[in-house]
Order: sequence, then C-alpha cells, then structure tokens
Amino acid sequence: MSTTREAAFKQRMLDELCQQSQARGLVGPLATMADLLKAEDLDATLTQLFLEHGENICATLHAGWLRRHGQWVMDFNDKIDLEPVSRHKPIFEPKANLQPEANREPEANCEPEANIGPEAMDLDLPMSKSKLIVHRYACTRTNSTLATKRSSVKPFMSTCLQFGELGMNLSPLNHKRVNLHQMACFNQSLREREQIPSIPLKKHRQHQGGLINDCLGENTRPETVRPIVPTLLAPQNIAGLGRIANAMRPYGIQIGISLNFASPMSYGNLTTFDPLDAGVKTFWNDITNNIYNAVPDFAGYLVKANSEGQPGPATYNRTLAQGANLFADALKPHGGLVIFRAFVYDYQNLNESVWKDDRALAANNYFQPLDGQFDDNVVVQIKYGPIDFQVREPASPLFGNMPQTPVMAELQIAVEYLGQNCHFVYLAPLWKSVLDFDMRIDNTSSLVGKDLITGKHYGHKLGGMAGVANVGTNITWVGYDLAQSNLYAYGRLAWDPTRDPEDILHEWTRLTFGLDPMVLNTITEMAMPSWRSFENYSGNLGIQTLTDITGNHYQPAPSSQDNNPWGQWTRADHDSVGMDRTVWNGTGYAGQYAPEVAAMYESLDTTPDDLLLWFHHVPWTQRLKSTGETVIQHFYDAHYAGAATANTLHTAWESLANKIDAERFAAVLFRLNYQAGHSLVWRDAINTFYHNMTGIADANGRVGNHPYRIQAENMTLSGYTVVNVANPIHASSPNYQAIVTTSNVTAGTASTTLTDAGTFDIAINYFDHFGGKAKWDVYLGDSLLATWNGTHEDQLGFARTWILDGSSASRNTFRNVQVNAGDVLKIVGTPDRLELAPLDYVSILPVGTVD
Repeated sequence: MSTTREAAFKQRMLDELCQQSQARGLVGPLATMADLLKAEDLDATLTQLFLEHGENICATLHAGWLRRHGQWVMDFNDKIDLEPVSRHKPIFEPKANLQPEANREPEANCEPEANIGPEAMDLDLPMSKSKLIVHRYACTRTNSTLATKRSSVKPFMSTCLQFGELGMNLSPLNHKRVNLHQMACFNQSLREREQIPSIPLKKHRQHQGGLINDCLGENTRPETVRPIVPTLLAPQNIAGLGRIANAMRPYGIQIGISLNFASPMSYGNLTTFDPLDAGVKTFWNDITNNIYNAVPDFAGYLVKANSEGQPGPATYNRTLAQGANLFADALKPHGGLVIFRAFVYDYQNLNESVWKDDRALAANNYFQPLDGQFDDNVVVQIKYGPIDFQVREPASPLFGNMPQTPVMAELQIAVEYLGQNCHFVYLAPLWKSVLDFDMRIDNTSSLVGKDLITGKHYGHKLGGMAGVANVGTNITWVGYDLAQSNLYAYGRLAWDPTRDPEDILHEWTRLTFGLDPMVLNTITEMAMPSWRSFENYSGNLGIQTLTDITGNHYQPAPSSQDNNPWGQWTRADHDSVGMDRTVWNGTGYAGQYAPEVAAMYESLDTTPDDLLLWFHHVPWTQRLKSTGETVIQHFYDAHYAGAATANTLHTAWESLANKIDAERFAAVLFRLNYQAGHSLVWRDAINTFYHNMTGIADANGRVGNHPYRIQAENMTLSGYTVVNVANPIHASSPNYQAIVTTSNVTAGTASTTLTDAGTFDIAINYFDHFGGKAKWDVYLGDSLLATWNGTHEDQLGFARTWILDGSSASRNTFRNVQVNAGDVLKIVGTPDRLELAPLDYVSILPVGTVD
C-alpha cells in the first residue's frame, strides 16, 4: 500500500472519529471512542489497523468499523489496475438513465451518504475476459476480529485468478439467480415491516449484503417481508425500495418485491381483487409505473397466491395463470418478470383417511394443466420436492411437465426443517440429488439442473434458481459460521448446477479458513456426511423430516405428521408405515413422472430404499434391498448411526484449535457440542415413538435401555419437584418426567452418590427454554466441576419454546473427569423467572461413550 493511500485512509478515519464522537460513544473490542481519541499514539493505532486490514472496509468508512463492523474486507492486489465493472450484467437493461447516488439529495432520517459507486467505495469488481480478482473471504463475520492476516491470502490470490481454477464458468447456466431474503431478516434495521423509509439506511450492511449477492453470482433479490403486507406499496415505501436498489446496483443486483394478491382491496380501497377486473388491472399498472419511476431497473414481482391462507385468483374462480398474467401485463412494458411460486396446496380439506388424498399431487395438478397459458415473462418457481424442503424428497415431477413454460428451482438455504442452523448440515449434496435427477422426458436425458431449470431442454430463454435465505443481522450473516457454506454453495450451484458439492466446499473452506490442508480435510470430513447423518437421526427411508410440522419445525415430533390436513403424512400404525403413491393402488403420484421414472417408482423392487416410504406403504417387517434389515430395525440402527456421526463433529473441530482464530473456533465448537447432545434427543424421541407404536424390540437392545443414565427424579432432591414433560418422548425417564425447582426464587439441589472409580465423561441433560436464564452449578465432592447459564435463546437461532420439550432439551458433557468411589455428584439449579433450572438425567459414561 502506498504512503499516500495510508495517509488518506488515516484522515478519513480521523474525520469520522471526530464526527461520530460528537454524536455518541462507541464501545468495542479496541476501546471506547473516548479512549481512542485520548490515546497517546492514535496514529500508530490507525497504522496498525491499516496494515492489518487495508483501507477497503465499507462504503462510508464510518467509525463503527473500529467496533469491528464491516469485516467484509476486500483484499485486492494493488498492482492489477483494471476498470471497475460489475461481474454480473443485469438481465434487463435499465429503461432510463439511473441517477448516481452521489448526485441525489440526502433523504430524511438517513445517515449521511457517500458516493457508493465502485470507485468511491474502494470496491474494485474487475473482470476481464478471463480473470477475476478474488475476494478475501467467501463468507465471513461482520463485526468480529479475525486472526487471518492479509499475507495468508496472497498465495490463494496468486494461484486462483483464473476462472477455471475457481471452477467457475464465464457465463452462468441459469438466467435468474435469485436470493429470497425471507422473513424480513436480511437487514432488520433497514426494513422493519412497513417502516422502510423511516429507518436509517445502514450503508455498510446493505453494501456488504450486495457484495455477498455479487460474490455468490446472484443477480436478483426480491424484498420479501412475511407476512406480505399490502402497505409495502405505499409511496414512502416505494421510495425506500429505491434506496435499497441504489445500494444493490453497484453489484449488478436487481431488486424485486413479493406481493399480496389482495392489495387492490386491502390497500387500494377497491371492492375486489379479481385479476380480470378493469379497476384491478389499472391499480397494478399504476403501482408498477410508480415502482419503475423509483427503481428503473426493477426486476419484477414474486407472487405466492392461494397458498397457506394467502389470497389469490381462485377467490374469483380464476386460474393461477390468469393471476400471474395480471402482473405480467403490468410489468411487460418495463421488461420485468413475474416469478410465480408453485407452492400451492389445500391445507384445510385434505383427509388422511381418504387413501388417495395426497398433498404431493398438488403442484403438478394445479400447474401442469395451465402450461402454455402463462405470458412469456412469467417463470414458475418450483420447490425442489413436492412437499416442503424435507430432508429427502424426490425431485418434483413438475420440473418436467411444463414444456411451454419456463421454470426455476426453489431451494432452501435457511434449513427450516433441517436443524435451523443449530445442527451443521451441508446442503449441497441434498440439492445435487435433485439437480442431477434425470426426468427421462421422451426417454432422453433431461437433468433437472443442467437441462430443465436452465431452459435448455425445451428451448426457453428464461430459467433459474431461487434460494430461500436467512441472511440477517447476525455477525455471521446466517447465524452460524459453518452454515455460510450453504449460502456459498447455493451461489455456485445457481451459477452452474453441474458443480460438484465437494469441490464447492473446498473452495469455500480455502476462502474462509485459509489454505492449511488439515483444515480443508477436516472440514470436508465433517461436512460431506452431515446431510446423511441428519437424515439418519431425523427421518429416513423417505418418511420426511419427523419434526414438529404443526409447531416450530425444529423439535422431533413424529406424532405431528398424521391426523391433520397438512398432508405430510406417514400413515404409520402398529403394523405398517409409508405413503402408497403408486398408480395401481395408491394416490397416483408416481404417474406424474415420465414413463421410465414412473415405472421405477411404481415397483417396490426398483424404488430406491432412500425413498421406500415416500412411494410405498409396507409392513414394519419389510426388508430393505440394500441391507436386508427390516424397516423398523433400520429406523433404530440409522438413528443410532446418525447421532453417532453427529457426536464426532466436535472432536474433529477440536483438532483445529491452533489453526482457527479463537472467536470462530469457540463459536463453532459451542454449536457442535449442542448438536452432539440434541442429536441424542432426536434419536431417542424417534426410536421411542416407533418402539412404542410397533412393540418391536431393537435387535441390538439399545432402544429404551440406558444403563449409564441416572434419572433426575431418582436423585436425592431438595428444593426440586418432579413434573411431567409436555411430550412424553422428549424425556428420557420411563415415566416421562423431569424435575424443576419448587419456586422461581429458591435454588434446588439434585445429588447422587457415584459407586465406581475411574475416569468418566459426565453428561447432564437439562432443558433451556425461553422466559429466563437459570443457572446450573455442578459439584463433584467439594469441587466445582462446571457452571453454566440457560442462554440458548441468545446463542442459538431456533424457534423459541416456553416449555420442557424437544426444542428446549439440551446436554452438556464434561470429559475425562476423575471420579472416586463414594463421590457425591451434586447439581445446584438456580431458577430465573420462568425457567426453573429443569433437569432430565445424568449419564456417567466410560470415556468416549455415547449413550
């Protein structure tokens, strides 16, 4: 870096320090703002920061960076001087000259804005025909101190400038690469429901967000707020969308919005939202014109209609195509697109007792008859499977059944049903199982990824991939450092669906953690089996994720699958299990595929075991083709094997203690330790449920047999009382009980005398729920062994629960503890408000044993 650039950097920082210190004090890892200003050698401090991070930090270079905000550091090679351009050309050319943000008048209630063009932001995004200047990190934290230095990146930069070496294509195979930032979580401070224009624009966060989308190869970002509020269309909010678009534009990202179909009535004060009504058409034409006045390169609308209570054209006996075309007509003069979601099904009237009722039929039944009726600027967006982002589903047959309509795949990065980023699940292998599936249309190769969603097979100019993301305000963007691999993998597969998941993982690991071969190999060994591991301890053989589908979609709850109209049925009873989706005897779902594929799924002999229970209803004693074991024994074995794999992850990560910076190492280890314990909650809950249902014993004698466990209600109690757990399968006790303190102001004690001497692992299962932060102190004899507080609501991102159940169940394990015969193990629980320091059981384990 040149002396001139260093001096300029220091001056900018000093100016910002002075300006910010007048407004407020900022407290961070370095010091308070006042301390910084009083530092004896502030110049040396800035020199150190400059040498460590360079001047490329964030758009406005404000003093908040000294709190470690804006860690999206671009580490470019200064000797390469190419003209800055965006890497990804927008699909639609702007219809008007876009006003540079530097020339706009400052908006009310906004932080001062700098010119956010690539040059002013120090964001060189150069691309010649064959070279790319590589960003320092694929995905990283935004306000944490990273130990990786600039020098550690240079070998990567010097060897990976070629697109080919990064495994990238110069041209994407998919036209639309969409990141759906759902649930209002991309930037909470920017977009609090209906308050888009009145909240200060967090420039560094928005620009970092744009850079993430750009680095991942995405070119469209619908602004999605759930529930979808009609007032998003208000003039002040449309102006707010313009500000978001300005922040995204330097990265080649176009924005769109999700719509509420009933907006003409709920916002426009019309008496109808009938898509064929002239007044409704005028309403949407006017709204669309207003949006394009604020956002000339607006991408278009994302529409969810007549699904899960959302309004839609069916209210007026209109087709979904007529509903989509309403918006397509309004957008067409501007070059905009409609992305119309195929996630439409009846969640109120399905009846499990009707053998042929089947939610999986819905998408194809609703949309295939409408093929050819959609306008040419409509793309139908199809979830990868016919239900809802389950741990394993067959590829949706609708991908192959729309020859006259462009389609795109909808993936979920947010792992709603797969551990909600509290469990490490690398999703690229799951996605590839769908993208590489051959639909065999007209008996020819027709892969979902390479041929169908790219438009290649049917000759469509449009196609694409959408990812339902959970990018938010957490410093890791997605809530968990390792979960960033999924966001990155989505971007790479959206660009090129033929990419290999392991190659993508290697690329992300090198970019994120450096070039150390041990780090690369260890993370690969952790990540690649993680999907199968989670499938094994959650829901296998195609039975879907056996989670709480009527609740938080997180805890194990196989009973929630059946006896309701949501249609995620297992049809399990004492004798048999599985959905018969054959043509000859079942719901007929198998017949929605092309003949070759339909024939494979129609037959029990040719259906892959991984999807056995998706397509067939069989006795629990049915033997698998792959292993020869019965279905019920496979359930038992798989759940034990999956949990065992999950219990190796923390050990593997611990081997990297001296190779990963302390902050990220500790954060990841915390979640892996949590996953190790929670996988056992899953394993025991599912196995107990089906053991009770079938009455068939585990051939290996494990289910219901836990010789190392001491149930909390059997310990000596003082200030604790025994209670029933909400769902019996969520407690280890044969009586489905746990203990809680007798009040929320008095501590309780649970103790037991240990009879064996030696070195043991001591595991304590407890419940950490919302409503308080209880404290547990563990004593062995007179020595304090461990202490912790119930802070999972702050540390984990899963849906909160207020009760003792499978969501709040957790486990702490203390390894290699020396025990003397006669030692008393005592747990003191100190309640806090609603959390009464609940305990389930204690395990005294031989070292390395997973009970």
